[in-house]
Amino acid sequence: MPHLNLPALLEAISGRTAADGGFAAHSGGAFNPEATAWGAIALKMAGARNDLISSALDKLASIQSSDGRVSFYSDHPEVFWPTPIALLAWHGSDLHRQNIRRAIDFLLGITGFHWQKPAGYPCDYDTAIRGWPWVTDAHSWVEPTALSLLALNVAGYGDHERCSEGIRMLLDRQLPHGGWNYGIPVMYEHEVPPQTHTTGIALAALEGCATGEVVHKSIDYLKKEISVTNTPLSLCWSILGLSAWGMRPSPTERLLAEAHNLRHKYGDFDTTLLSLLVIANHSEHGLKQALK
Repeated sequence: MPHLNLPALLEAISGRTAADGGFAAHSGGAFNPEATAWGAIALKMAGARNDLISSALDKLASIQSSDGRVSFYSDHPEVFWPTPIALLAWHGSDLHRQNIRRAIDFLLGITGFHWQKPAGYPCDYDTAIRGWPWVTDAHSWVEPTALSLLALNVAGYGDHERCSEGIRMLLDRQLPHGGWNYGIPVMYEHEVPPQTHTTGIALAALEGCATGEVVHKSIDYLKKEISVTNTPLSLCWSILGLSAWGMRPSPTERLLAEAHNLRHKYGDFDTTLLSLLVIANHSEHGLKQALK
């Protein structure tokens, strides 16, 4: 049975340091906020390279705006979707309490664009329920909502009304036959197909926030799909989603090792994907429990 080469993974992530701090998406690349946040989380979970973790957290702090957002591009502050991932990375760091506070305040205050659905609207979901968007003044979608909900829950704000509404939004976007896609369950009376990685992210966020009865179709969907899922993004989030609900697939290590070995066929994976392989390996009971 293939074994996950954890030392090689950690060495690859550590080798992605950017010249100006944090991590790059690929060796020799520029600083990337998403890669930096997930890289710090992965190294922290594995108990490796405290020096790189501190540098990564400080770099994220250096690009945080005064209102708390962490933007993907320095010249496009409206692209704030890395904020919840940065909040997860800073979790537990006494040196970054102010950064945590500002990120929480920002996420609690940002809502995006929502409206009352008119008669005859082609999409069958409640457009008025506020989740979180990818960018300023955009509509709410599943992935940024799930990540924001997860980060706020880990930070201790799971009982806040914004989280309660985010839960309602995710459950409203769940497909009738189970699973989630980017955020439109039914269009023109046709069910839009689910996606494994968004389903995993949603299930990871909803652990402890919904009952198994409400999400059992989505769990069943992932349990069926994981046998044919081998790319790191979909596999890791499927594992994290199922693990959160006590359905961790066996043998997890073999699945992760096979996904990692695909680099020999497709080329090396970016830092986020390498980090998710480590995180999925270390989150026996789901990401939320691993971070708390």
